[in-house]
Amino acid sequence: MPQCLTAQTAERFLGFFTVHLCNPHTRRAYARIALQFNDWAAAHGLVSLTEVQLLHVSTYLEHPTLAKQRWLRLFGQPPGVL
Repeated sequence: MPQCLTAQTAERFLGFFTVHLCNPHTRRAYARIALQFNDWAAAHGLVSLTEVQLLHVSTYLEHPTLAKQRWLRLFGQPPGVL
């Protein structure tokens, strides 16, 4: 179970992925991203979902590795090659 999830939020977390996402590929992708965020949050001292604020999410999304992954997914080439 991700560190930021209590028993109640874990139940909601799993319910969302099993009920609302019917496509297994989408479910795996969303779950992978959520778990990656959880690992990042734990590494940055966040131990509860109630501590997560918009600033944390935007900082995570702007992380250089993630930004490069998004760029490659959109354009298929590293920045500066286009």
